[in-house]
Amino acid sequence: MSAPRTNIERQKRRHFGPLLGLIVSIGVVAVLFMGYLFYIAESAPTPETPAAGPSSGVGTPGG
Repeated sequence: MSAPRTNIERQKRRHFGPLLGLIVSIGVVAVLFMGYLFYIAESAPTPETPAAGPSSGVGTPGG
């Protein structure tokens, strides 16, 4: 059984708006996600360098 009244041009016109809306919303989500990743990377704690001087005394004279 075939579908009644198949008009490809009319279907293209009717689906243009919803498809455009989906594409735009996916683009907005991608931009927000990239911004979130940059925010997280910027605010991530950096590893601190060890303080100058011996911490355990191993390998130092008299220690």
